[in-house]
Amino acid sequence: MFEETSQTEMYCINCLDDTVHDVTTIRKSLYKIRCEQCGRELVVNPDVRHQVYHDYLDRVLTKRFRMQKEFQDDARKFVRNFPFRVMSKPWRMMHEVRGLHKRKKSE
Repeated sequence: MFEETSQTEMYCINCLDDTVHDVTTIRKSLYKIRCEQCGRELVVNPDVRHQVYHDYLDRVLTKRFRMQKEFQDDARKFVRNFPFRVMSKPWRMMHEVRGLHKRKKSE
């Protein structure tokens, strides 16, 4: 949900060579880089709370425009799914907040 991992080739100061690294981001900010060959890890601790706040703020401010575009693209589908989305929103937000708490506990 919040965390994405990708692989890229980078220079490892431990291996002294270009090796494959796992790059982990949280909400598009660098979190961790780990060399697959030697296991050396660099952890950057982003301010996740700050990022989540700005992400929520952005989502709230753009919700009207996103809903308007959805309605224009397919009005029938929008109206058909709207009641379900309204009822499931509290659960989806709770799930998102729980994911944040789990992340905070593991750090």
